[in-house]
Order: sequence, then C-alpha cells, then structure tokens
Amino acid sequence: MTLKNISSKLGLLVMNNKEHNQVAREESIRNKENCHKLLLLSQKVRYVGIINNFGKMAVFVLSGHGIGADTCARILRNYTDDENLLKTIYEAEKQYVMTRGFWDN
Repeated sequence: MTLKNISSKLGLLVMNNKEHNQVAREESIRNKENCHKLLLLSQKVRYVGIINNFGKMAVFVLSGHGIGADTCARILRNYTDDENLLKTIYEAEKQYVMTRGFWDN
C-alpha cells in the first residue's frame, strides 16, 4: 500500500511540493488581501474621527491635494486663524508634490 492510499483511508491530504507551493501562495494572497482591507478600514476610522472632532474644517483641510488624515490632524491641531490655515494647507500641498515620487504606492 502506498502513502497516498493510506492517507486517503485516514482522511489525510498528501500534497506534492508543487501543490503545497500553490496552496501556500493562495494563502499568502488571502493574507495580503485581509491586511489591505484592515489598513483601509483603519484609515477610514481615522478620517471619521478627525471629521467628528473638527467638523467642516476637517473636510475643508482634507480637500487639499495630497493631504491625508495625519497631515490634516497636524494642521488642525496647530490652527490659529483662517489666513494661517490656508497658508499651512498650501505648504502641505507643496510638500506632497515635492515628495510624492519617493513614496511607495
């Protein structure tokens, strides 16, 4: 009796190396997809928290090109007046344009 016959009678799954690699690859893809979904969810939670705390002002700041949740929170944390706010948004946009080529997408 071969190993495959014995394992099938016991209800075990015997895979060759190629099959094992394929299963491992599929599992890795599922794990990456789950991690990506968790990352997106945590980003959404951060956006919701900032909008809950700062209201319309947060939406205004987030409308700036390349301004995400962390930059928005930093800008609003240091908010003093409207003129300074616009200047800070402009500086954040400028920083984004200068550095976006170095970021991993």
